[in-house]
Amino acid sequence: MPLALEPGETFRVVLEADRAKPEPRPVFLVRHLSARQWRRLDEVLSTLETSASGGEALGRVLDALRPHVAGWQHLVGPDGAPVPFDPGELDAVLALPEVYELAYAIMAGGRLETDEKKGSRSPSPSGGDSSAPDAAAGPPEGQAPDATDPAG
Repeated sequence: MPLALEPGETFRVVLEADRAKPEPRPVFLVRHLSARQWRRLDEVLSTLETSASGGEALGRVLDALRPHVAGWQHLVGPDGAPVPFDPGELDAVLALPEVYELAYAIMAGGRLETDEKKGSRSPSPSGGDSSAPDAAAGPPEGQAPDATDPAG
């Protein structure tokens, strides 16, 4: 089933300001976008410069984000108490630059950064085995080189 249609399928977004923090870091759980949802969010973000008011533009971005934020983990308020999840409170937990950072992270679809890929716990879909022989190794034993290959 396509990721955007899977009811429980989410990916994790850790904001730049939180990446250096020790575990457990604040994390946003977000849904994958369909192509239509991606286009809508892109349209909202691309009209920011032509908006009559910054508050109006911010409101449109927050309205576009809320349906895609499925939860958060390890968010604590200034008093140290956990902040219960409520997508209506995004504007209370995010600073202005973080709103846009979250929007662009959602649009990126959870592509992992290099450091995060190294720590991935997901197995490779191919299982790590390659069905193709190493080209530098030459043909498999007992097989003649390809006559059309100039190197062979």
